[in-house]
Parts: sequence; structure tokens; C-alpha cells
Amino acid sequence: MALLRFDGYQLDTETCELTRDGELLPLAPQPAQILAILAARPGRTVSRSEIKRQVWGEAFVEADQGLNSCIRKIRTLLQDDPNHPRFIRTLPRRGYRFIAAVESSAAEENKASAADRLRAEMSPIGRYRWPAIALLTVALLLVFGGRLLRDSSGTGPLPSQDDESGSRLLVILPFVDEGNETGGYFAQGLVEETIARLGRVDPSRLAVLAHSSSSGLWSRVGRPTAGADPAVLRQMGLAGMGIDFAAEGRLIRGREGAQVEVRLLDAGSGAQVAAERFGSWDPESLPDGSDLAGRIAAWLAAMLVPEELPPPVSDPPLSSELYEEYLQGLHRLRTGGGSGYGSAIEAFRTVVREVPTHAASWTGLAEAELWSSWFGAEDPSAAVDRARVAAHRALELDPRSAVAQSLLGYAALYVDFDFREAERRFARAVSQQAGSARAQSWYAAYLSAVGRHDEALERAALARRLDPLSMAVRADLCWLSNYARRYDAALTACEAALALQPDNAWSSLGKLEALRQMGRTEDATRTALQLVEFLMRRASAKQGEARPTPSPETLQGALLWLEGALAASGNSFHAASMAAAAGEGNRALDHLDAAFDRREMLLVYLGVDPRFDEIRSEGELVARLAQWGLEAPETRGQTTIRP
Repeated sequence: MALLRFDGYQLDTETCELTRDGELLPLAPQPAQILAILAARPGRTVSRSEIKRQVWGEAFVEADQGLNSCIRKIRTLLQDDPNHPRFIRTLPRRGYRFIAAVESSAAEENKASAADRLRAEMSPIGRYRWPAIALLTVALLLVFGGRLLRDSSGTGPLPSQDDESGSRLLVILPFVDEGNETGGYFAQGLVEETIARLGRVDPSRLAVLAHSSSSGLWSRVGRPTAGADPAVLRQMGLAGMGIDFAAEGRLIRGREGAQVEVRLLDAGSGAQVAAERFGSWDPESLPDGSDLAGRIAAWLAAMLVPEELPPPVSDPPLSSELYEEYLQGLHRLRTGGGSGYGSAIEAFRTVVREVPTHAASWTGLAEAELWSSWFGAEDPSAAVDRARVAAHRALELDPRSAVAQSLLGYAALYVDFDFREAERRFARAVSQQAGSARAQSWYAAYLSAVGRHDEALERAALARRLDPLSMAVRADLCWLSNYARRYDAALTACEAALALQPDNAWSSLGKLEALRQMGRTEDATRTALQLVEFLMRRASAKQGEARPTPSPETLQGALLWLEGALAASGNSFHAASMAAAAGEGNRALDHLDAAFDRREMLLVYLGVDPRFDEIRSEGELVARLAQWGLEAPETRGQTTIRP
């Protein structure tokens, strides 16, 4: 028998009886079993699929409804508010986590935990332990001994990981196009679409690195002309990043036709786990890669988790010329810059003019138009309007498009300052593609802006796992930790971002704020002066611009210097933050007025940014927040936000 005690409650996992102060509470067996599973693993995420498997078995088709009902009954009995939980936190699309402290008492004859016993008693898998061990042994031999190239007949899924999260981490390395007739765009687009398809798998079971990080890994070793070998994988440091498996592929053109060969490798040993060839097309033409990406994604999912991928959107096929135009648009979108976004817009417009029902091109067009509104569009407001039209059209054609939902959420938050619409869009995006680093990171930013810091940091950490080499994701984690007043974590995150890009001003400002709040004045001063020096070099490098005034020597002087330099460059919100940090409240408010006139996007964080804490309590800033519609629903009526 094991007893689990938490906050005055006692749960007997053998009898499924819950008591409080000796009084027996009415809790049915199934909710009691679920409570035991969660409470026996405090602080750890338990997936919905694991709970359903343990309580209802594999075949019960209404387990989702049953689980939802049981969680509601547990919350009602424990008086646990799901929006502000004391016991059970919901992790959307992932599962549940018991967050209260738990004490466990077990009889000496049974050292297993309550969760383990319940799992053994309730799970049908427990009856077949030795066959499972035999299968696992065979799988390990295959992983470490390698496997000859073969077709998919006879290929079964690998055994599930038995770690805390139960999640495998996969990287799909850039495919090699040996012919390279298309400049590598076909291989790049194929990888990107395969990653997007796999992003629809629950990341608590299979997490897939984002395309930006998989491409960044090649920069450590240079892009090879042949497949990766164990030495290359070690040089990239995959195992050190917690990556379990790598997939690599190459486009092969022969007399019989063109094919894509994909190999699945163990990231630690480099041994080949399995391989398969896909497609067969005329090597002189370029096929539409949508179906090909779907087949590759389904094969990888079948190998790593027994997960059935949602059916892909039925985009109409594109001609070889139009598909190359689409891939060119993707490439220009990823390389960015004002002219790059303009070129991407033209490429996507070319496709939708010819094939107006191609959802992926509408999504690409929406993204390119939105970024052009921030970086170079002659009429930013018109560009945002065009982005919305394109995103809505994409959703009409593909209601599951997480990218289109995220783009609409981004515009709602940073252009309209509409918190409710932003949450609706971001929440829908992560429900449709929980494995999207971008969707998770943007939702995290929204949650931070409205003061829901625990949720924000959980999603930001997931985004970092999915896209560890993304500068944007690292910088977001840096600032979200600052907004949560977790300055030790903020300092660590900011330094990790600066390790990737040492001259990133946004991350430097985050490091400066963390050090300042921690009382490390000398280190804060050094960081501020380094930022001043960097901005002076950048300003003097611009043709025809005079070198700014000499650098200050103190933290106060550096903050005021930064205020002036940022105001002169049109960054009114940043200037306001420096003035507020320097104790110049009136000047900070003046800068904020200018920032609102320009509709600067960082205004949405005004309610949580620690640099404004001193002036936030004086009333004028609170009045401005209400006047501008920047009171987030969760923070309305608060004068300041504390941890």
C-alpha cells in the first residue's frame, strides 16, 4: 500500500480513497486512479495518451471524453481553478502536471512507486513484459549494428523511449541535391515541408528540430556532397544537444528516373537504423514535392512513434515551372530583407494567379507581406491588410494551417493590440501544430505580455528545444525570463543568445536588465558600455553620419546615452525603457507617447517590463495603458505585475 499526501489530502493508491483531515471524500475509482498517476509523479508531465492507456486500455474509443470528465471531477473536488491551478496544470496538447508538493509512504515489501504499481495493474502491456524486452533487444541490435538499405516492407516502429518525457528528438538534416539543377531549392523545400508535417505529431512523443536549426547545424561542418557519417554527426554535436535521431537524404538522378533516398541514423553512434527510397520521376523535370514530403513524414513517424499523421491539405499539383517558383519564394522568404520579401511576394503571387487554390502559396504570401510591413514596405498598413487577406484565404483552403493562424495572431497582437483575438489565433495554431517552434514561441510571447509567466516559459522552453539555434527563440527566452522577474534564468538565456550572435542589441539589453535587477552594478555597467560602443561603431560606419558623442563612464551615464541614441534612431519604446531605468519618469512617458504614435510593437509588454516598475505605480502610465487599449484581459486593474 502507498499513501500520497499533499496539502492536507491523503490518497490511498490501493483502495483509491481520498481523505482530508480524516474525512472520506467522494471520488470515483477512475478519477482516483488518474489523480494517483499524476500525484505519484509530481513536477513531471504525464501525457494524455499515457493516462488513457493506463486507465482505459488501447481500444476504448471514448477515452478522451472520459479523461476530460475525470479531470473536471478532480478539479471540482480539490477546488482547483484551471486558470490558476494549485494542483493540476494543463499543458495543452501535451498532458498534465501535478504541481503541489507530495509526500509518499510505501510498505517495505513493495518499493515500487504508486504510479508504477497502477501502471503494472492497469496496463495491458504489463502482461507481455518478456516479449517486449525481446523486441527491445532486437531493436537495440538494429540501432547499434546498422541495417542494410531496404524497402519499407518489414519496417516496424522503434520501441518508445523510456525517459521522463517519453519524447524522441529528431533532426532532419538538409537534403543533398547531387544534380543541383534547381539551386538546391527543391531539396530545401522538401525538408521544410517534411518538418512541417511531422510538427503535427505530439511533441511530447516526437519533437522535430525546426528547419532553421537543422540548416544551422550544417554550418558547423560545411555542407557535404555525400551522406553524413558518424564523424560528421559527432562534429555537429547532435548527441550533446539531446538529439536522438537524424534523418538525411539525397536526390538521386539515374537513367530509370529521379528518386529521394532517406536514411534514419542513430545520432549518438551514427549507425543507420533504416533507409527507404521515395518517388520516381523524370529527371529532366521537377515534381510537386507535397505528396513526396507527406510520404517521407509518414515513414519517419511510423519508424519513431506509432503516430498516424493528419491527412495533408489537398493542394492542387503544380507544374514543374510553378513548383520551382513556389520554392524560389520560400527561399527568398527565409533569406529575408526588404528586397528578399519583395521577391518572395512576387513569386507567390505568380503561383496563386495561375493556381488560386494553392494554400501553401497563400500562406507564404501572407508571411512575406507581413514581414515587408515591418521591413521596407512603402505602405506598411496596406501590406498588413494584404497579409490578412492572404492568411484568411489560406485558412479557407487549409483550416489546419498553423502558420496562417500564427500570422493572424501576430498581426492581432502587435498591430491591433487585440489580446483576445491574438490568444484565439495562437491557441488554435499550437493545437493544430504543437511541434511548431514558431507557433509555440509566439504564443509564449503573448502569454508573457498578459502576465501568465509560468505558461509562457514552458512554451518558450519547448520552442527552444524545437529550434535551439534560432536567434529569435533564444532572445525571446531571454526577455520572457526578465518579464517573469526570474533574473538568474534571464541572464543565462541572454548569454546563450549572445553566444550565437554576440552583437545582438536586443539580447544585450536583456542581459543589462537582468544584471541591473540582480544588483550587479559593475557587470551591468560593463554590459551597457559595450552596447554603447557597438552602437557608436554601427553609427559611424554609416556613410555620411558623424560619430556620436564620446562614450560615458557610468551606468547612469550609459543609460542616458542609450536613451538619446535610441530616440534619435526612431526607437521610442527602447528610449523610454532606458529613461525609465535611469529614473527619468517624465521623459520615459514622453517617449512612450511617441512610441504609441508609431504603434511600436513592444508596447504590448509595457504591463510586464520591469524597467517601468517605478513609474507604473504612479498612475500616469496605468492611465495610458487604459487609454491605448493595452490593458491585457488578465492584467486589467493591476498597477504592477510581480512574480
